[in-house]
Amino acid sequence: MLGDWDGYFGGANNFWIYKNPETGLLEFLPWSNDDLFGRGSPFASLLDTSDAPLVFTSSALANRLWGIEEIRLEYQLLMESLFEQLWDEEVLVATLQAREALISPIAGDLSEASAATQAWIERREATFATAFADGPPEDRASLQDKNCTILAGNLDFSFENIYEDPLSQSPAAPFGTFDVNDFSFTSAPTGTLGASGLPVALEVQIGNDNALGADKLILRAIAFHNAAAGQGLIFNLTVDQEEALGALGGEVAVNDAIPSFLLYLNAGVSPPAIFPLGFIADTTLRLDQADFTHGGTVSGNYRSSLLTFNGHPFMDADVDGWSDFDEKFCGADAADNLIFPVDTDSDELCNALDADDDGDGFSDLEEIAAGTDPLDKTVFPVPEPTAGSLALAVLLTLGGLRRFARSRGGD
Repeated sequence: MLGDWDGYFGGANNFWIYKNPETGLLEFLPWSNDDLFGRGSPFASLLDTSDAPLVFTSSALANRLWGIEEIRLEYQLLMESLFEQLWDEEVLVATLQAREALISPIAGDLSEASAATQAWIERREATFATAFADGPPEDRASLQDKNCTILAGNLDFSFENIYEDPLSQSPAAPFGTFDVNDFSFTSAPTGTLGASGLPVALEVQIGNDNALGADKLILRAIAFHNAAAGQGLIFNLTVDQEEALGALGGEVAVNDAIPSFLLYLNAGVSPPAIFPLGFIADTTLRLDQADFTHGGTVSGNYRSSLLTFNGHPFMDADVDGWSDFDEKFCGADAADNLIFPVDTDSDELCNALDADDDGDGFSDLEEIAAGTDPLDKTVFPVPEPTAGSLALAVLLTLGGLRRFARSRGGD
């Protein structure tokens, strides 16, 4: 009903699974609902006039259930009931306009995006009625391979550096030291690396990060596996600071509830590229020194398992220059290098996600409204002349004629 791309049944992402102790049932809880009243794609322009699906079947459970006729009919009855009892276009539009009035003084003119959302709300019930007029549609999405993680290696290293509060985003002198005691890792961009696979241990950063609303100890180790090309790995361990104090003088197993990311670094390109390779998990931490005041010394050791994605979203399986992630959302085939996204203006954003396909400065919607070709950058809308623009054109033309006459010796 709301066109929500998030949650298990939307994009099959951004959700928690909660086992209710009273019922014993699993409950799916969506979070980060930042694309309600959704467009045809969550990555499309805010002015996109296409609609999010009325039925999301991209997750395995939803896909399986939608194949059962009784479930489809029950879904239709439930949706009809919700539209009749709860869907109030006037209230939704009034709320949207109130939010626009609140935000616009700071964010600027939002009238176009607001109008597109209002139009979406006003046609949603009719869109549903049309789609389900002959009963619930039977079509289901093709299930995509999921980005699961697999064990890909391990890391054991000792470290020492001063504590920063807050932790800086990039390394700065004096660089801390860390020694790699044991290491192994295999991934698509790095290949297989052994115990000596990190010859240059560049830096370890240690400090506090309060971005999640609580004090988190960050241990961020940066090392190159290919120093000549500027290619390396960033091990970004995140630990609850109170929990970390339990490792002083001993060892503790770190809670994996807080994501600790394994990142790939390519400093050989401009600007440097960083993207996630996977996660750091099953960590055992020991602190020999733990002065958690700015400038204090922190030292110790940690051992971790290294996980990487099985079917990585940023990999390019068919080596056609487009990541598997981009090909999925652009409607291409990530396994066939002869089928890749259409990108008319070569801006590395496929037409399916690009608001201005031909890159002429006018959005596709503006060109369609004006009757020009949104795929031809030499053809674009010509604004209606105003009195001011006509006067300026006359002055420029007269000035040009005078300069031309003087160059020929005339008056």
